[in-house]
Amino acid sequence: MIGKFFTSFAIIFSYLLIPFPIALVMKEIFLLPESAIIWLVIAFVIGFFPLMIFVSRKVFLFPAKHKQSIAKADLIKQIAHLKVKDCLFTAEYQDDCLVLTSPYMDAQFVSLFQAQNISKAYYMKLWFDEDKHLVRFKDHLVSSASAIGAGGISFNMSAQTGYVSSQVFLLDSSANLVRFSNAELHKALIEVVTSNGWSLNLKII
Repeated sequence: MIGKFFTSFAIIFSYLLIPFPIALVMKEIFLLPESAIIWLVIAFVIGFFPLMIFVSRKVFLFPAKHKQSIAKADLIKQIAHLKVKDCLFTAEYQDDCLVLTSPYMDAQFVSLFQAQNISKAYYMKLWFDEDKHLVRFKDHLVSSASAIGAGGISFNMSAQTGYVSSQVFLLDSSANLVRFSNAELHKALIEVVTSNGWSLNLKII
């Protein structure tokens, strides 16, 4: 998954660099006015969105290992029993997708002048296309941090969605605190989906 991330990053980064040298060359050779150059750059910007969809569908695609696909209900059962580092995920259907969540624990840091509370909540959404035998997934990570000190109270929150690489603290079946990387969940998900005749794909939109 990390390799695919860097591949997609290279494609997107290269695309973003294209408009500027092309615009400069066309301005020098064809003596185009600045307005035409601006429209050229805008066209590249608009083309960025189809590029993102292409990257998600082609680069972040994990094809099925064989054509003997199991039923959707059976696949959901196997996904619901995914376990990483002895941490069992909770699977619940909400609206049109399956949501995988896991227990997490706040990390608290206390010093002489300031107390901080930082938490990360990670979950994954999955959509199932029975006709194509395709599972689309999207990571979600919500981070929050609050601080109380001599300077007052501060609070901030951020959210990431799409393909997210993160680490959070989980409680395993023995109530031991373990560090969990969602890359481990990605690996387990790819194996259970593709080995059962379904393809796995990142969902951007």
